[in-house]
Amino acid sequence: MRLLVIAILLMIAVPATALDPGQYDLTLYANEDFELNLTHTAAGQPVDLTGYSFKMAAKKSGVAVPFAIFSSVIVDAAAGKTRHRLSRRATAANANVAGTYDLLQTDPSGNNSYRMRGAFKILETVTR
Repeated sequence: MRLLVIAILLMIAVPATALDPGQYDLTLYANEDFELNLTHTAAGQPVDLTGYSFKMAAKKSGVAVPFAIFSSVIVDAAAGKTRHRLSRRATAANANVAGTYDLLQTDPSGNNSYRMRGAFKILETVTR
């Protein structure tokens, strides 16, 4: 399983509408489990994610329904760590598919903001 770790900055003091989400393009391989581990920080310190939730999905351009929905969990709220996964079955079912993805954060008050977005593609593989 390939692991991708990205530290992203959450600027909690600034209204979410004033922030642009981080832009990170993701390339995955079909028939492979994928895991994206993120550490959310503000001013270089982990953000306590107690009471937050996250959703992540990818869709083809011009299509409303996502073709990939990640399993998103907070793995260590005090340390600001989240994990977003796609199973081998999900990547295999979407070989040679491309589109865009985003990561939606919901804070304890129910306010939504997008933390990441970018191009997303799953490359076909040959070896089994």
